Amino acid sequence: MLLPFPGDLPVSRICKEVPQRVLDDKDFILALARYNNMAREVDIWEKWKHDRDVVRTVAVSRPAIFREAGDSLREDTAFVIELMTETQGTYPRRQIYEEASERLKKDKGFLREAAKLGGVSLGACPEEFKADKELVLAIVKNDGWELQYASLELRGDEDCARAAVASTVGVLQYVTAAEKLRRELAVLSAGQHGRATLMALKGSQLLGDKEIVLAALRSSSDASLIHLLPKDMKEDQEVLLAWDAARRARD
Repeated sequence: MLLPFPGDLPVSRICKEVPQRVLDDKDFILALARYNNMAREVDIWEKWKHDRDVVRTVAVSRPAIFREAGDSLREDTAFVIELMTETQGTYPRRQIYEEASERLKKDKGFLREAAKLGGVSLGACPEEFKADKELVLAIVKNDGWELQYASLELRGDEDCARAAVASTVGVLQYVTAAEKLRRELAVLSAGQHGRATLMALKGSQLLGDKEIVLAALRSSSDASLIHLLPKDMKEDQEVLLAWDAARRARD
């Protein structure tokens, strides 16, 4: 249905212009929701907040409105996952998740499904779930920064650490794995993201690891990286040659 109104006409004005029988028509309400997603700001929202189609149409574009939906929809696992799937972007999906019912947010099955969509922040999860490897893996694959909220054991878990660093290099600072694994991850990430890796290692002994430093310098044309290095690295001949090559590549 196309609304026969100018595109800048407020929804409240539209609702005053039409008879009640039109406001009771679902096709009209759906068209109104697509018009500018302002359905909750008029009296008719109370009538339609339990309708799956209307809530979906509004919430996909304005996720925060999901908090105004009927309890039955906010409790419905399949509907919430469907809504998150149709919503674009990590932050909007997290908004949908945050407005789901409290019972649902404590359900491990729901959390794992929502995590696969990038819609769950581990920091907002109950403590017991921060030690759930399957859940943590699903979350950090989408956002490595979330590893900082995992249990100490999982922050040192090889699978979780690899997945998190592959997603977000900077999370190296939160990896509590054995030094051998941390070094391996640092070497790999330095070869792809030189500056981010060295920044993540700031204050760490790994910043004085020659292999890591050389990998970072060779993968970047950012000569300013030299300022992040400890004194002995700044004086190393091989490091200086790599730094000079990076400087010339930039120029």
